[in-house]
Amino acid sequence: MHKLFTEGLREEPQKETEIGPIPESWEVVAFIDSVSIKNGQVDPRQNPFVDMMHVGSENIESDTGRLVKLCTNGELKISSGNYYFTPDDVLYSKIRPYLNKVALPDFEGTCSADMYPLRSESHFIRDFLFYYLLSDDFKKAAMSFQDRTGIPKINRAQLGSINLACPAKEEQSGIAEVLFTCDSRRDLAQRKKSQLQDLFRTLLHELMTAKTSVRELDIQSLLPA
Repeated sequence: MHKLFTEGLREEPQKETEIGPIPESWEVVAFIDSVSIKNGQVDPRQNPFVDMMHVGSENIESDTGRLVKLCTNGELKISSGNYYFTPDDVLYSKIRPYLNKVALPDFEGTCSADMYPLRSESHFIRDFLFYYLLSDDFKKAAMSFQDRTGIPKINRAQLGSINLACPAKEEQSGIAEVLFTCDSRRDLAQRKKSQLQDLFRTLLHELMTAKTSVRELDIQSLLPA
């Protein structure tokens, strides 16, 4: 991610900027000028929001953006004000920036007031913005405000003051595609690892209880494809 967000895909000469070296054709833009942060909260107890999925910081895996253990506002009995989001938004948790919680929902729903629904129609494509916000460079920029104030969160003004590297949208799409492929391969490896761990536990139990003998095992046939 660091290489892609500082060198790009085209092997361009680089230029020095306030955020470090970036390819010559890229721009540096302020967050406040390129990304909009949702305003106006909704009541999650009212229709149609009560039947929508609720996303809180606890529902986002750090560093991966995976959404886990989602329930509706009604199921969770959420009563405090929420932000409404759509599949056009990126969700960013403003609490404890060091946890690096960013999500890319493929549904409409509501999120807690501890999160920001973000959208950029003029400068960034959605997938690129998602991966950029997950990068170590952006995390460090967000954490600098936390360290400065001693409060583990970043407010709108602080977020808006962060500068971002902005390539052409065609290159953004290419970078996002590379990172999506990496994510897919990582997820496949993790699924295989989980299957192998399950297989190990099952075989260990059968061997220890004499239900299976070592001579009967055909390990190759048991391995996941």
